[in-house]
Amino acid sequence: MDLSGYPLGQLVSILDRTLEDHIDEGLQGVGCGDITRSQGVVMHMLDREGTRITEIAARARISVQSVSELVNALQRQGYLERRPDPADGRAKLVMLTPKGEQAVVGAMRGFDKLGRAWELTLGPERTDEFKRALIDLALATGTEHIR
Repeated sequence: MDLSGYPLGQLVSILDRTLEDHIDEGLQGVGCGDITRSQGVVMHMLDREGTRITEIAARARISVQSVSELVNALQRQGYLERRPDPADGRAKLVMLTPKGEQAVVGAMRGFDKLGRAWELTLGPERTDEFKRALIDLALATGTEHIR
């Protein structure tokens, strides 16, 4: 299949969907297949020490109301919990539960599996070049997404 005529953005979109498929597979593998992609976005926005709903919404670029609904569902499913924010007793931090940590392990397995497939396809030299190119692109156009 010749994809040479595809625009760069469309090729990246294909790889993004491929990554999502591998994350889903990893989640299934650890018994966390009930996490939707929208819920996965919320979980991806969390810091280890917990994150306020407003910060999750800003990072995910979705409304606070939508994030609240997704967090509520993930909390009912046992993946997340809310704890008081030590910096502000009125605020709550959203944190992973042990089940949520297991989901992260599954998602990372999906990341790793796809990474290995790409490395096998590209070989060591092209993999290093690809990684350098991705770093350059992230630093040039996506620093707001680096945590």
